[in-house]
Amino acid sequence: MAGTFLLLSGTLFSQNRHEVTGKVLSPFDGKPIPHAVVTAVGLSEPVETDSTGFFTMEVPVLEGFVQAWAEGYYTAEQRLDREGPFLFILIPQQKINYSEQILLPGRQEASRLKASKVTNISHKDFSEGALSLGQGIQNKIPGLQVINQSGMPGEGYVFQARGIKSFVSNSSPLIVVNGMPLFPDYSESRVISGYTTDVLKLFAATDIKNVSFLQGAEASVFGSLGANGVLMIETDDASDMDTRVEYIAQFGVSQKAKSLPVLDRVGYREYIGKMALTRYDDMAVVLQEFPYLKDDPDYFYNYLYNNSTNWQEEIARPAIVMDNTLRIKGGDAIAKYNLTFGFLDEQGVIDNTGFSRYSMKLNANINVSSRLELYAHMALAYYNNKLQEQGLQRETNPLMVSLFKSPLFHPYQKDFNNNVIPAYAPIRDAEGHIPVNNAVTNPLALINQSLVESQAYDVLMNAGLKYQLTPDWMLSGMVGLFQNYNRENVFFPGLTDRTIMPLVGGLAENTVRLGIGETSNLFYNLNTSYKAAFNDQHRVVLTGGLQSAITRREYDSGSGRNTSSDFFRTLDNVSNIGRSFDGYIDEWIWMNFYANAAYYYRNLASLGVTASLDGTSASGRDASRYGIFPSVNAAIYLKNTAFLRDLNWINRLDLRAEAVTTGNSHFSSSIGQYYYYNQVFRQLSGIVRANVPNTLLEWEKNHTLNAGLDLSVWNHRLDLSVDVYRGLSSDVILGRQVSPVLGFPVIMDNMAEIQNQGVELGWQYYVLNHQDYHWVLGATVSKNENKLTSLGGEAPVVNEFADGSALISEEGGPVYAFYGHTTKGVYASDQDAAQDGFTDFSGRPFQVGMFALSITTRMR
Repeated sequence: MAGTFLLLSGTLFSQNRHEVTGKVLSPFDGKPIPHAVVTAVGLSEPVETDSTGFFTMEVPVLEGFVQAWAEGYYTAEQRLDREGPFLFILIPQQKINYSEQILLPGRQEASRLKASKVTNISHKDFSEGALSLGQGIQNKIPGLQVINQSGMPGEGYVFQARGIKSFVSNSSPLIVVNGMPLFPDYSESRVISGYTTDVLKLFAATDIKNVSFLQGAEASVFGSLGANGVLMIETDDASDMDTRVEYIAQFGVSQKAKSLPVLDRVGYREYIGKMALTRYDDMAVVLQEFPYLKDDPDYFYNYLYNNSTNWQEEIARPAIVMDNTLRIKGGDAIAKYNLTFGFLDEQGVIDNTGFSRYSMKLNANINVSSRLELYAHMALAYYNNKLQEQGLQRETNPLMVSLFKSPLFHPYQKDFNNNVIPAYAPIRDAEGHIPVNNAVTNPLALINQSLVESQAYDVLMNAGLKYQLTPDWMLSGMVGLFQNYNRENVFFPGLTDRTIMPLVGGLAENTVRLGIGETSNLFYNLNTSYKAAFNDQHRVVLTGGLQSAITRREYDSGSGRNTSSDFFRTLDNVSNIGRSFDGYIDEWIWMNFYANAAYYYRNLASLGVTASLDGTSASGRDASRYGIFPSVNAAIYLKNTAFLRDLNWINRLDLRAEAVTTGNSHFSSSIGQYYYYNQVFRQLSGIVRANVPNTLLEWEKNHTLNAGLDLSVWNHRLDLSVDVYRGLSSDVILGRQVSPVLGFPVIMDNMAEIQNQGVELGWQYYVLNHQDYHWVLGATVSKNENKLTSLGGEAPVVNEFADGSALISEEGGPVYAFYGHTTKGVYASDQDAAQDGFTDFSGRPFQVGMFALSITTRMR
């Protein structure tokens, strides 16, 4: 009987096993992948594919997942709910714009289970030759606009997504580095006109491992800081146990692509001759003011005007660029390290401009026990930036000056024999007057004699721990510090050499400016995460925690004019007349509690719920300190369903939808409280009250609906991602008109509404897809429609600028618009011109032959 029982048991066990079969193929022409590793639940050891890519294995139950992997490829996974045959088309690790994991707040998730509007790119996807993070991700993330503000080395980038949502709050995405939010100073320099520093200059492109841009429900983890999206950055970590020394170098040359077309010497003389007669009635006066219009070949001073100078070429040069990185990494099973030294020298195509960076970064991980891990990140950098002004300053912006300067003048002085003297040509005559015909700065003297520079350093440190309570439950915490110091110096000569136009309406023979800015961020967080699976059908991921940041920004600047000579270039030597000082102090505290629950059903569908309780010191004293920001998202993975899984030409088809609530509290804390500014009276300086605070001021609120599709077909050859969104920003802060009795024209209040809607598209197609080479075509396209739906009952707001231009904000139109004339042809007669009633700059009516202007048209 015993023998019979054992035989019966063995027979039953054998009958319950399932034989699973399948193939593993490469996307390169569908070729089989031999020796690919295949695993499944209940399998005692992995199996390998044969030379045809075929595998077979026996498993006790049809549950869980079957996974396939090969060297050089990402792991592929399918549900083990049948015996097969399974078909795996693996994705190569070299695939552009694809990562196996996406970076999310407090965790990472498989990209094949993406359930929210998240775009992830890794270092391999950066633009070729990128030196900075901004260059690396430019045009790589659908919907994220990344624009360099000028092209000047060290200049910052503008990051903006899904339109304008605020008038006074920060419109850039929240930057999170290794889990730590950064709050740099985005303000334009008050010393160097038109200059804004690169807030991410601490990081070289080679330092970055992954970048994720969150625009959906995951961004609501950061509550009132998530309205503009969240740019999550993961730097290269310490993961290698083998000691390695790497040297990475890039060398190149930058050249100006093209110049703006300007008049040559003949065209310029003809133009000045005609325009001068609109100002002077007597030709003799014209020739006196513009002697280069004389046609007399014996005119003694012809040697001063017989030039044909291309000023744009005079100030430009080929620029050398080099980036050097030395990386040392290694360790063992207990401790790992990654130490990096970097030197960047990027010269500008405008002569005497450039940016240099000296940096050191250290990442370390220590496994104290099987449950406890410690980690630390540290980055130090020093910068030296040689600049030029870029704002609308006709006296000191070399690009503008090179366009305005007459080609008839030479950069250097000349004697009466037409010999060039090695001294810059002045703009003043022998009596010290500035003639009308030469009232433009010498561009070459400007870039060589002026001093416009910035020195800065950054310190970023954070340390944390991860404790594994159980295999499914983890606790973590972090504390971090970011410190920035920036010193800006400006000196424009003009008293000694007299080559540069005086500033301040001609009163400043020379000008001195100095500005010092300091920013400090202190951050800490505590987090927990829990993962669980039930009955092979359901998987749950729970995360939660608290995070807080304390930020302080201070900026102090001073300016003065007319030192005794151009040799003296500091503020302590300026005249008592014309001195001024400026600056601000902004202290800001943020506290956030958040929770996230993600549910996955058999990799067929997912549902996520996120909520955060968020408070900030920027709110008014009597306003609610905390707000709740809930979001919900759902996704269906159609490729994994029974009716699509056997369609081999479809590799991925996901549908996503989400409703997101975020806010924007990243505005100056001084808006909701009293602050002061300096005022000068008869050589005495003091401070006066600058505002009436709104003690009920709250954060701006943002509600967004988003629907998306992710598609991959033809062996992952064509990838497509499409998102459609509609967002409403309410309680937008704007100045409300108040009674003149208060002494101020406006008080800031939550009163406006802005609507944004649009579509974002990203696609790429492998025209050639070979293991050793490929040719990829792709694009990111986004369209945004922006409308100011309410001004809270206020009149349209007009912002006027120093150059006479203006922008208007009015209900029913875009947030910012301007009006201009459009032409409707050319006047055929004086009678037609008289009917419209237009006049030129001198007050004379339009005549026959002039352009006929239509009514004004609003333009975005």
